Order: sequence, then structure tokens, then C-alpha cells
Amino acid sequence: MQVDLQPLATDDRLELLELKSYQTFKQLFEDATHVRILTYCTTPQYLIETIDDIAPEATLAITIGDATTYRDQLEKSIELTDRLEQLRRDEQVTIWDCPNRNVHDKLYRIAFEETVSWLIGSANFSKNGWSSQHNTTIHLETTPQSQIDRELTAYFDDIHDRYARPFMDDLTAAIDDRADSSTRREVIETWLNVGSTGQTEEAAFIAELTGSIDDTTDSEPVPTREGSTTNSDESPLSTPVEGLPEQRVSLSLAHLEKPTRDEVASQFTAAGGSLTNDTLTLTPGVFQEVSTRRFGIPPMRYRAGPEPELRFHADGRIYNLAEPLPADADAIDDALAHLESYFDLVADYGRTTDPDGLRSTLFEGLLWMFWAPFASRHAEFYRSAGLEELDKTLPMLYIHGDPSSGKGTFARFALSLISRGRVDRPIDADDVDVFKLRALRAADTCFPLVVDDISAKRVNSLSLLRNYWTDHWEPGMHFPRFCFISNDKRPDGAERERMRMLHFDVHFDPNDQEGQAAVNTVIATDNPLFSWFAFEYLQTPLQLHPSGTPAPPTVEVREVVKRLYDAAGRDLPPYFPEEPAEIVHDVGRDRWVELLASDRVTVSSVDEGLQIRFDSSMKYDFGEYLRSLPLSCRPDRRGHDVVIREPAVFENWLGGRPWDQRRTMRSMLGRILS
Repeated sequence: MQVDLQPLATDDRLELLELKSYQTFKQLFEDATHVRILTYCTTPQYLIETIDDIAPEATLAITIGDATTYRDQLEKSIELTDRLEQLRRDEQVTIWDCPNRNVHDKLYRIAFEETVSWLIGSANFSKNGWSSQHNTTIHLETTPQSQIDRELTAYFDDIHDRYARPFMDDLTAAIDDRADSSTRREVIETWLNVGSTGQTEEAAFIAELTGSIDDTTDSEPVPTREGSTTNSDESPLSTPVEGLPEQRVSLSLAHLEKPTRDEVASQFTAAGGSLTNDTLTLTPGVFQEVSTRRFGIPPMRYRAGPEPELRFHADGRIYNLAEPLPADADAIDDALAHLESYFDLVADYGRTTDPDGLRSTLFEGLLWMFWAPFASRHAEFYRSAGLEELDKTLPMLYIHGDPSSGKGTFARFALSLISRGRVDRPIDADDVDVFKLRALRAADTCFPLVVDDISAKRVNSLSLLRNYWTDHWEPGMHFPRFCFISNDKRPDGAERERMRMLHFDVHFDPNDQEGQAAVNTVIATDNPLFSWFAFEYLQTPLQLHPSGTPAPPTVEVREVVKRLYDAAGRDLPPYFPEEPAEIVHDVGRDRWVELLASDRVTVSSVDEGLQIRFDSSMKYDFGEYLRSLPLSCRPDRRGHDVVIREPAVFENWLGGRPWDQRRTMRSMLGRILS
């Protein structure tokens, strides 16, 4: 299609303009009512800035000709996405992108009250294009619906209709589908990295790739490391297998959009994969390297059945961490003794007022770590049973305590156990943000992400934690579960409902080199206990548990651990947490009982429940007490008072009514004195 610029009306004006300043650009848009633009590139940020600075009253329709996905430029700006969607909703800005064809044209139709200006030239709609580069444009002034205006509009429409598609309409639809306006930010976070199917293109490719690897590559038993609790020289695990697996898998990248295709090809070829005619070929070792570097945790997936597998990528191989119990009960006993030796070391070298309570808390944390790789199994079971709110039924773990309370050391011990010594360090909080956590949905791994030294405020800011699984997880997917380790007592946001809280009430002398060396020796010892647990657990049926069951997902975990003790002929230690340790050893609850029995608060019944009024001397401690209340009590803060809207739940948590004891003592004292 072509347009003849010669037959212009008498009042039309045609000129060649040199564009080398931002002011020249602004003047062309002054008093514009509607602007239509076809440009190769413009950043979302500059688009917003330009609208605000140059044409705040104009409506704008812009087609982006760069074939890369425009959404990628919004990846790290929830606020910018929110603003653009609102402008689109208000019909002030409409955007189209051209995902399948690079369109290099630069056409501008600028409408005014009585005239129309057309710009046809070399400048993109970007500040850089109008200032730091030299550009030339044909500037045509005409009237609306003149012959030349109609012909240029038809030319514009022809390009637009062939290559452009609406941008952000799926986001608007997703927001409209959510009746609760409080979820708008969560919908935007999801949209920035997840398509309408709930799975990114990268996630779908990784799932296809892991499926191909699983279908073509057999898993191996884990070779026993030096210093193992398994001492038998006849163990088939005592000799490492020589040489790396030779199996290779090949997948086509042709179906991927260009940005994803380029990113996938770049990552895997840099690690040793090869690309031939859009076909990627790699080994399991290449996949392990890329996945671990990209997501921060190694690939791990489970397979249930008569011969269950927990496939774990390490050392360039695929290990099966699920191993049947040995016939030798002494081997199981040695593994359990090794476990208990860690608990004993912590209690012996640490300063604590409740050694067995500390051991129980450590054991509880380890039970969660043993369960975490199987959260996806629970998700499949819960979904099949009709439970949809997965995030409420698959709890995260929040470990808190003062500095030097052994939290990071516990993480090292637990990670070493569930990886057979291949992972022994948590992730630093500086390496974690909402984008990394969202990206982990694409990793297709069930290995838990343990984040060390994170503040409660930072945890509160990770809004996607509230609905990480719900609306995103589908059967067959593997998502990791999160453990946060903090010096702060506990987060105070809605995320608390999705977390179990463990308090490490202990302090270690940072200069105690003897204690540190002893614990490091225990951590470095190879222990196959988790492998035996995984085999037994994958064959243990899951059940729905009645209301009031504490920590339902770990009920089966406790049963399996007890079976391991039975198989070893070893007595359960007295501190084994038959019930969740945070219930039995709740420091926050104990402090509330002490407080309510004192004269630092007054307790009275009100229409809404139970009102607790704090003495003015408690103003600096009020927040700490409030954070330790279970949300099931429905606490409502009112200044320095708190109203408990579920008194029965509160009293059940406390184990009684401590304030009544204080009143009884006062009454008795009054009778004695009288």
C-alpha cells in the first residue's frame, strides 16, 4: 500500500522538520486532544512520563512495533503496571504490541480541536529518540477527514490490523474477575510473570524438559560420603558410580516466543548445552547447573507408587533419595542416634532455661523440613478432596530467635540431611525478592527454599506469599515451600496465617570454638535417615483430619518417624513432639499468662468480647505482646488496648483465665486483712 502526498488541499502544509530537542517535540503536542502512534520502541516509564508532561488531557493509542514482549519491560514495576492498567481502564491510554513481527515504522497522528498533524520520520516515541539523537520527520498539517488524512489513516490501520494485538486486556479481565479490590495488587503480580493458564512459558518449557529427563534418565542410589552413619562396607551405596550419565535430551524451542527462546538458549548453551536449528540438546548435569543458578535451589521431584522415587539432581547426576529401610536395625539406630546427638549438642552448649523444650522445638523444625519436599503431594491430595485454599493448608515455617541462637546452624543441619550433604547453606535474604519467589514457580522443584537473616518487615512485604499456590499450582507441578529465619520475633501481616512459628529460646557463645567444631562434625556426617523416611512417607496414605487437629500436614510425618524408631528398636526420646512444639512450648503464651496474672493489665468483658487494657508503663512492650497472639483469637488493636473477639479460643490457648486467679487472690487477701 502506498500514499501519494502530492494532492494536498490548499490549507494543508507539508514540511521537513529537524528534531534535536525535547522542546521541539513538546510543541508538536501542545493542546492535542487525541494522539495515535506507531513506534518501534518506547519504555513504559517514558510513556507515563510523556503523558504526564506533554499531553495530560489527551487520549493516547500507541502500537509498539518491537517484537519482544512488552510485558517484560514491566517485570519489576508493579506500581507502573497498576498505573497503566488504570489509564487503560479510564480509556485514556490504549496500547498494542506486535509479538510476531518487528514493525519499524514511526507514524504519529496528533489530533487537535480543528486540525490534524501527521509525523512521518525516524524518531521513536522515546526521550532518547527526540533529544540525544538526530532525527528528521515529515510534518503534515491538515484537517480531520481530509483526503490525505483518510489515506494515511488507512495506511496506519493496514499495518495495525496485520501485526498488532491488544496489550493488557487480559490483566483488566483478571482484575474484573476478582470482586475483592484488595486483590488487585496480587492479580498484577501474577500477570507480570504468569499467563492466563497460570504457568509462564518458561515454566511450561522447564516442566517439559524435566519430564523428558525423567523419561530417559534412570536415577541412581546416593553414594555414601566419608563419615557416614552407615558403616557397612557391603552397602551398595558405599561405592560412587564412575563417570557422568551419557543420556542427552533434545527439545525444540521453535514454539517459544522470541524473548523466552533467546533466554533459554543463552542459559543452557552457556552451561554446555548445544543449539541446532532451534533444537536444544543437553545432559542432566547441564540442566542441574542452569536450574540451580537460575532459581537458587536444585531440581527435586517425587514419584509415588510401589517403588517411589525422590529424584534429586546433584553432582551432575540424578539420585533417588527414597531408599527402603535396611534389614539391619542397628543402621537405623545409628542414624537416629546421630539425629539426637545434634539435639543434645545444642542443648548442652547453648544457654537455655528449658533444654528438653529446646530439643522438642528443634525436632519440630526438622519434621517440617522432612515434610516440605512433599508439599506438592499434599496439594494434589487436598485438591482432589475439594480443598482449594492451598496456602492455608500448606504452611510455611518462620524460625525466630535472638542473634546467636543457632537458627542458621539448624538450617545447615536440616538442609544437609534432606540433600544427603549436597546442600548445606540457606539462601541469604539479600538474594530474595518477590520476583525471585515468583520465578520459582517455573523451577519445577520441590526442594525447600530456606532464607536466612530476613527481617519480619521484609517478609510482610512479600505479598505473593498469601496466595503462592492458590490459583497458580496445578496437578503435576512441583512448587517449593519456604522457610524464613529471622532475628525478629514474628511478622505481623496476613502472612502469619500461612506460617508456623518456632522460637529458638537459646543463646550460644560466639567464641565457643569447641561447641562449633562438635556441631560441624555432626553436620558433615552423612546420614541416610531422610532417604528411609522419604521411601516410607511416599507409601503412607494421606488423610483429611478433623477440626482442631494441630498442624495437619505433619500428622503422617510423625507417624513415619515413629515407625523408624520402631524399626530400630529404639525408644522415642521424651522430648519427641507428639503435638506441635510451638503449642506445647509457646513462649509467647507463657508471657501472656504471666502478664494477665499481674497488675500491669486490666481485663473486662465488653459486647465484642474481652477487653485488655495495658498500663501506661507497658507502651513499649504492647506491640510484642500483640504479635504473639494467635490470629484465631481475632485480636483487635485499639490504641494501647486490645479486644479479643474470640474469648473462648483465647482462654483455650492460655489454658485458663489467669486474671481470675489474680482476682481470687485479691479477694482472699481482702478477707484476711478485714
